[in-house]
Order: sequence, then structure tokens, then C-alpha cells
Amino acid sequence: MSSVIQSIKELKECPKDLWLMYVLTVLDGFSYFSLRFCLVLYLSEDFHFSDIEAGWASGIHFTLVSFFGLALGFIIDIFGIKYSLISSNLILLIGRLLLATSRSKSIVLLNLYFCIPVGTAVFQPAITTSLRRYTTSKTASMGFSLYYVCLNLGSLLSSPLVDLTRLIARNGVDVPYFGHFSDYRVVMLGAATSTTISLIISLFINEIDVSTGVGTIV
Repeated sequence: MSSVIQSIKELKECPKDLWLMYVLTVLDGFSYFSLRFCLVLYLSEDFHFSDIEAGWASGIHFTLVSFFGLALGFIIDIFGIKYSLISSNLILLIGRLLLATSRSKSIVLLNLYFCIPVGTAVFQPAITTSLRRYTTSKTASMGFSLYYVCLNLGSLLSSPLVDLTRLIARNGVDVPYFGHFSDYRVVMLGAATSTTISLIISLFINEIDVSTGVGTIV
């Protein structure tokens, strides 16, 4: 226990940006797993997909997240951590907002098959790359351990918050200019709100100059 406490204390030597990464991880974990929990039912109830169609759409979506993750990993090396996070959060915000507000099957599928997978594919590698850059060889192990704790925390929070949101909005809510939102749409809107907070935090991230060594702020 004392060694764990000492390792956490050593993380204080790392830039504050490391702790912002943990916050971003929790926020994105909440958004990601909220979608994962509700997507099939959302497509079935709000867009009248059959069970098979909704299942296929969900499966293709999460497969594309993995595909784009392999294809777009190089972007972080080109644009750096900060601008990769800003751009990915912006893409995710657009995708999640349209997913929550659109009444069009085509637009929803476009976001499921492109915007959200691309945003996620850039966001997640940016976070893991930042952990290597914002930690030292002495703090890297604990830094990554806390990352997985935050990832699981986001998943853990999403389930009760989704249930609570659906309970509160069980009869739906009327949103000005957008009409009536079902409980599932409110959940999707919550994911978009979480992404908005993540985007704002990303604006305050400092870049690491890897040419001068780990921990050097540009």
C-alpha cells in the first residue's frame, strides 16, 4: 500500500495535463458506454429498425471504431496531442449531437459509420500517447494504471446514470426547436454534453515537445 501511495505522489512531478487526461478519459468513457448500452434499443424504438437491422448497425459501428483506430493512429504524430484531442472531440460532438437530434435514418447511420468511429479512433490513441509523453519512466506504470481505473470509472458511472436518466425522462421531454425527445434521445444528449465538456478541457491542454524530452512543455 505504501508503494502505491508513493507512486501516486510521484505523479505530482508530471504536468497537470496528465490529470486532465484522466478527466477526459472518464468523460469519454461515460459517452462511449452510454451509447453501447442503448444503441440497439435506441435504433429500434426511435427509428423503427428491426432487431436484426439494429444489431447489424451496432455491430458495424463498433467494428468501424476498431478499423479506424488502426488506420488513423498516425494523425497524432502529425498534429500532436492537443490538436488531435480538439479535432477528435469536435468530430465526436458533431456526431453525438446529430445522433441525439436527427430524425433521419441516413444521418444517424452516417454518424454511426463515420463521424463517431473517426472521432473515437483519433481520441483514444491521443490519450494513450499523452500518457507516455506526460509521464517519466518512474511514473509511467502508475500513470497507465490510473488511466485504466478512469476508463473503468467512466463505464461504471454510465450504467446507473443511463438508468437514472431513463427513469427521469421515462415519458420523454420536449426540447425547444427539436420537439419531443424520448428517454433514449435524452441519454444520447447526455453523451453529447459530456463530449462538450471534454472539448472545452482539450483547449487547455499543453503540448509536449518530444524533441527536448518527456515533460517539456511547448
